[in-house]
Amino acid sequence: MDSNHLSSLHTKISAIASGALFLSTIVPLIFYRPIFNYYTAPKAFFLFAVAEITFVILLWLIQTQPSLKPARGLITVALLVFVITQILASLLGADPWNSLWSQPGRMTGVFLLIHLLGLFIAMVALLRTTSAWRNFFCLHVLVGLIVSFLHWFPLFPELLAEANNGSTLGNSSIFGTYLLFLIGFALFLLLDNQSGRYIRIVGMIGTITFVITLFATDANASQISLIGGVILAVSLAIIRLATRSYLRWAGWGFVTLLMVSALWISITVFTPDSAVQKRFVEIGDPTRLILWDMAWQAIQERPLLGWGPENFSSVSLAYYNPCLGSSACGEGKWSDRAHNILLDTAVGSGLIGLLAYVAIFFIVIFALWKKRANNKNDELISIITISILAAYIVQNLTGFDSVISLWFWITILAFTHSRVIKTISPSHIQDTTRFPFIPLLATIALPFGLWYFVIQPTIGFSSLSASTKAQTNEDHLTYYDRAVNVSRAGLPYRRSYMAYETSARLWYVAPQQLVPVASSVQQEIRLAKIGLIDTINRTPNYLRAYLMLARIYQVESRFFRPDALKDARSILTKAVNLNPNNPLPLWALASVLLEAKNVEGALEVTQKAFLLNPDDPKAHAMRAIVLLFTGNELSLNNAAKESANKF
Repeated sequence: MDSNHLSSLHTKISAIASGALFLSTIVPLIFYRPIFNYYTAPKAFFLFAVAEITFVILLWLIQTQPSLKPARGLITVALLVFVITQILASLLGADPWNSLWSQPGRMTGVFLLIHLLGLFIAMVALLRTTSAWRNFFCLHVLVGLIVSFLHWFPLFPELLAEANNGSTLGNSSIFGTYLLFLIGFALFLLLDNQSGRYIRIVGMIGTITFVITLFATDANASQISLIGGVILAVSLAIIRLATRSYLRWAGWGFVTLLMVSALWISITVFTPDSAVQKRFVEIGDPTRLILWDMAWQAIQERPLLGWGPENFSSVSLAYYNPCLGSSACGEGKWSDRAHNILLDTAVGSGLIGLLAYVAIFFIVIFALWKKRANNKNDELISIITISILAAYIVQNLTGFDSVISLWFWITILAFTHSRVIKTISPSHIQDTTRFPFIPLLATIALPFGLWYFVIQPTIGFSSLSASTKAQTNEDHLTYYDRAVNVSRAGLPYRRSYMAYETSARLWYVAPQQLVPVASSVQQEIRLAKIGLIDTINRTPNYLRAYLMLARIYQVESRFFRPDALKDARSILTKAVNLNPNNPLPLWALASVLLEAKNVEGALEVTQKAFLLNPDDPKAHAMRAIVLLFTGNELSLNNAAKESANKF
C-alpha cells in the first residue's frame, strides 16, 4: 500500500475513532424508561459500547500510524495500579459478581472501571492538542446545557417524574456532582486564550447556567464543595500569580486554613456529642454515622484488600445496627454504600486500594502544580483543574460515585495527563505494525464483548418491565424467564425484584380467581424459586433473596402446596441465624407463623424483634398486628398506649 493510500486510510480511521469517542459526551442524555433503573443502567451500557468500539478502532489506528501510541506517565501507572487492585479485591471479595457488575441502580462496578480505563487510553491517544480537548469539552458543555434546560423545563414530565430534582440523571446528588465537573469544563473554554469568540460565549453561558442550576437543586454537598473550591482556586491563583510576597503568604494562609478546617471537621464529626456532629445530624442524615461505624468495623476485619468493591451491602448485614429504622439513626434499613468515598474504597479494596486511590489525586495535583505554564491562562486552567478535583473529593466525603462522576473523573485524569506529558517522538516508538493480530483479535472479540456487556444486560433489564406489560401469559413467562436468568448484571437484585412483584400481585388474590391461570402462575413461582435458590447458593447471606423466597413459599402455600409454609419457615430461620440483629427476617417469620395459625410463636418472634430496637415505629406496628391476632385486648391497649407515649 503506497503512502497516499495509507494516509487516507489513517485519516478515515482517525475520524471514526474520534467520532466514537465524541459520542460518549451524550451519556448524560441517555435514559430509557423500558429498561429497569432507566436513569442509570442505559448510561452504563452505552458507555460500555462506546468504550469497546472506540478502543478497537484505536488499535487499528495505531496499527496504521504507530506514533499515536499513548504516552505513558505517572498518572497512567497510578490509574492502572488502582484498577488492578480493584480487580484483585473483587476476585477475593465477599461477592465477586456484585463487585464486577454492581447493583442495577449503581452500575459502578469493576467492569465499568475497566471500560473507563479503555476510554482513558483513547482520550490520551486521540485528544493530543488543546484544540481537540476544547472541542471535547465544548460538546460536554452543550450537552450539560440541555440537561440543565430539562431540569428547569422538563419536556418529558412522564419520563422525568421520578428524577428527584436530578434532571436526566435521576438524583439531585448525582446531578450536583455532574454540574461541578461541568463548571470546570466551561471555565476551561472561557479561560483558554486560544478559544474563539463563540467557544468563549459557550463557556460563559455554561458557567453561569451550571452555577445557578447547582444552587437551585438540593445537592448541598456539591454546593458547599463548590464554594470551598472557589476559595481554593482564588488562594492558589494568588500563590502562583501574585508578584508581592505578602500576597503569596496570604494565599498559603487560606490554603492552610482550608486544610486545617477540613481536618478539624473530619475529626469532630466522629466525636460523640460534639457540636459538629450534632449539626451534621441536624442538616444531614443520622444514618451516615451508623454506616461509617459499620465501615470502620469492616475495615478492621479485612484491612488489606477489603470485602470487594460494591460489597458494602454485605458489610451492612454483617455489622447491622438494630438502631437503624428509628428517628435517632435514620429511617433506612438497607444500605449498599457507606456514603463516604474514602471509607467505601477502604471497605471495598482495603488499605491497599485506598492508598492506590488517594495516590492518583496526589500525583495529579503534584503534576499540575509542578508544571510551569506558558502563560497566565494555562496557569488558571491548572488551578481550576486542581480545585474541581478537590471539590469532587470533598463532596464525596458524604456521598459516593455514579456512572457519570466516574466517567468525568477519568476524563479529568486524561486531560491532566495530556497537559503534563509530552508526545512521544516517532523515533522512540516500537513499530506496532509487526503485531497486526492484536487489533484483529480485538475486532473478533468485539461482538462477544458487546453481547456480554451491552446486549444481554439490556435484554435482562428491559424484560422486567416488559413482563408486567405482556399481553399473554406466554409472553409474560418468556419475559419473566429472561428477567431472572439473562446476564449476570444485577441478577440477584433482579430476581428479588421479580419475586416481590409476583408475590405482591398474588398476595390478596382469592384461590378461585387463580383457577384459569393456575398453570402459568405455577411456572412463574417455579422460575422465582429456582432463581432465588441459586442466588442463595452463590451468595449465602443475600438477605433479600431469603425474604423474597419465603414470601414466594408463603404465596405458594395458599394455592398449590400447603406444606410450602414449612419451607418458608426453614429459610427464614436460616436468615435469622445469619442476621441475629436484623428485624427484617424476624418480621417475615412472624408473618409466616401467623399464616400457619401459630400466634404464640409469632408473638414470641415479634417481641424478639421489638427488643432489638424499641424506638423503631415499625416494631411497634408489627407487635400491634400480632397482638390483634391474639385477641388479648388488654395487651393490645397497653401496647397502643406505650406507642402513643413514645411517638
